[in-house]
Amino acid sequence: MSTYLTRGFVLRMQPWRENARRCVVLTEGSGKLELVVAGGQKSISKLAPHLQPFSEVELMVAPGQKLDHLAAASLRRVYL
Repeated sequence: MSTYLTRGFVLRMQPWRENARRCVVLTEGSGKLELVVAGGQKSISKLAPHLQPFSEVELMVAPGQKLDHLAAASLRRVYL
């Protein structure tokens, strides 16, 4: 299966492994997804600013064997 685009709402971000983060996203079509954001804890991460909790995002997801990986993200709206 190849990558797919979806829209969702970021529920939680938590550290996972050495430099990665685990992101829990509620999506329109797929329900709740747990995604791995590679390099999400680094200070030069390009995806981290787009994945704040309580934000609406557009995602490109690459399926993995156990957990899906986040390939790209675009911030649409932030709810504070």
